[in-house]
Amino acid sequence: MLVGGPHFVLGILGYLATDTRKLIGPFLTVAVFGGFLALIFYRVLPDYLAYFLFLAYFMIHLLSNEQMFESSIVKSDYRSWQNSWPRVFSWGSIALILIALTISALRLFGGSSSLILGSLWMLLLILGGALIYKYFEQTGNGQKIPHGFMVIFVLLLVPVILFFGYFWNGLVFAPTVLLAIFHIVSWYVFYTRRLAKFPKNDEQVGLAKFIFYWRGNIKRFYFFVAILQAIWLGLFLLYFYSPVAYIANSAGILISPLWAPFWTIMHVTTSFLPKPAGGKFTLPSFSLVRTAFRSGQA
Repeated sequence: MLVGGPHFVLGILGYLATDTRKLIGPFLTVAVFGGFLALIFYRVLPDYLAYFLFLAYFMIHLLSNEQMFESSIVKSDYRSWQNSWPRVFSWGSIALILIALTISALRLFGGSSSLILGSLWMLLLILGGALIYKYFEQTGNGQKIPHGFMVIFVLLLVPVILFFGYFWNGLVFAPTVLLAIFHIVSWYVFYTRRLAKFPKNDEQVGLAKFIFYWRGNIKRFYFFVAILQAIWLGLFLLYFYSPVAYIANSAGILISPLWAPFWTIMHVTTSFLPKPAGGKFTLPSFSLVRTAFRSGQA
């Protein structure tokens, strides 16, 4: 949360900046739903299933963001899944990672039959073969290949996930922190590039001007990030070193590892809100996939 907290705040403010009065209602509605999901995570699901579903939910967010980064540097909108890749790359990579996560979870927590694991491995190999076939097809046709994304999230991440499931002997959920840090750093790199190309020149007045001024240019952005990071560092020190239990516990709501899944679930859930520029729900459309297969673009 020391690094994630500022990222969450920027995500909220970035969404509300376009029209705060119009967007606050949908945001609060979806936030309530996120709270419901968090309640299920903490109170209903057994630990192993809760953290597996949590990681899978987060990975959908991470991967959809990575794919959105590719297109929104070129286009002036934030709609996820609007890249120009074949669907086998965009959907296939996510399915491949989720299958690998499922295999690792079953191996770590046990209780799975060899038939289930064998079926998952078969799906993983078939999907991997489809990705390889499409890669060579695209290369032969001189089409653009998302090499960076494919190398990081297919060639590197999938084997790491599988290795983790079969050979990891440490804390089961520790690697999720590394994925979160990667996502946050990746978003900062993306937003820096995007802000350099599409600076925001919103006409804000009063308090709104103070809250949203960071969207004007890169210097303002990182100055605001530094302010937020200093606040969270202060909360970190209060949580660990304050002699007053009430103060430490209050700071812990925003900094404690116990609360990290709650805020992450809230962040991921609200990230699927309709973006003001696009006006459409940002999860991928099944009709797009069906059309892609019919037109030979899959």
